[in-house]
Amino acid sequence: MNEKILIVDDRQNIRQSVCRCLEINGYRTAQAVNGRQAVEMANQGDVALILMDVVMPEMTGPAAAARIREDNADMPIIHMSSYNSELTGISVDRESFLAKPFEVEELLREIKNLLSPVGAAAY
Repeated sequence: MNEKILIVDDRQNIRQSVCRCLEINGYRTAQAVNGRQAVEMANQGDVALILMDVVMPEMTGPAAAARIREDNADMPIIHMSSYNSELTGISVDRESFLAKPFEVEELLREIKNLLSPVGAAAY
């Protein structure tokens, strides 16, 4: 393990909590506060997966994902939202969805699935 995961959420407490959980489980993390910053950081090339909120200021998660896909079509992205209705209509290969609040085990399972060669081939 040692993959770098970009955590994108406009709420600092969520970013920090998720980062701590991932770091305890052997992942490296980076943080972005909005979709625009996520696009910039994703294009730096060392991010293995993005965990991104759907509703954020400046640029929403789905809009940022579309921009990221322009340069990196295979980037795995997990969208998260406390509004389940926000998750409908988003259907792209290599993307997954988690409803907030989520269990750490659920998050780790989604990450492993998207980063594993078998999970990647399924998309």
